[in-house]
Amino acid sequence: MRVKVVKLTGHIFNRPIDLPRLRGIASAIREASRSQGICVVVGGGSLARDCISEAARVAERRSEYILDQIGILATRINAATLKLAIGDEAYLHLGGVDELPAIMSVHRICVMGGFAPGFSTNAVSALAAEALGAGELVNVTRAGGVYDRDPERHSDARLIRRISVDELAAILSEWERAGHYPLFDRASLAIIKRAGIRVRVVPPEPEAVKMALEGRDVGSLVTP
Repeated sequence: MRVKVVKLTGHIFNRPIDLPRLRGIASAIREASRSQGICVVVGGGSLARDCISEAARVAERRSEYILDQIGILATRINAATLKLAIGDEAYLHLGGVDELPAIMSVHRICVMGGFAPGFSTNAVSALAAEALGAGELVNVTRAGGVYDRDPERHSDARLIRRISVDELAAILSEWERAGHYPLFDRASLAIIKRAGIRVRVVPPEPEAVKMALEGRDVGSLVTP
């Protein structure tokens, strides 16, 4: 069975949840699963940030490992919420990527969060795509695409419709020096490049997700 991996921003789970949008995205995933397997990796959003921030405040001795574990738990809460939105068709996976091929041989939709400290959910989604032999990863992100400059800081930032992973790494390195880490971290870029994965970057809107899962031209395309 052909499989497509989706990285879904945790932003859509920020409270109060935008129910029409979440249900629309869940519907798009259900519809796409009729013709292909869909593995969704869900981010932590504000839930993860808030829980980590509060835990760091109460700690007598800061432990990055424990704080990462808290962030992972938040991604799994969001993943469980998405599973509820999708319904019985979705399997909630609380483990790592090694089990994914066996899971996707049985279930048409798998929903998961993070699984190991030190790995962003972007990196997890890239690993999932590599493990499943998925040729394309759909990255549903608040930015909605790849831009030549940080769109949150520059209103005239230009959307780039097609870009190579090396060109993207060069752009993101400029943002990294400014202390900003949008879209992809270094680990996820390295995995995308070595596995030859195409990445479609789209906004968190039901119609955009539907188009991307159908293989239509929307957002930005990152080529290996």
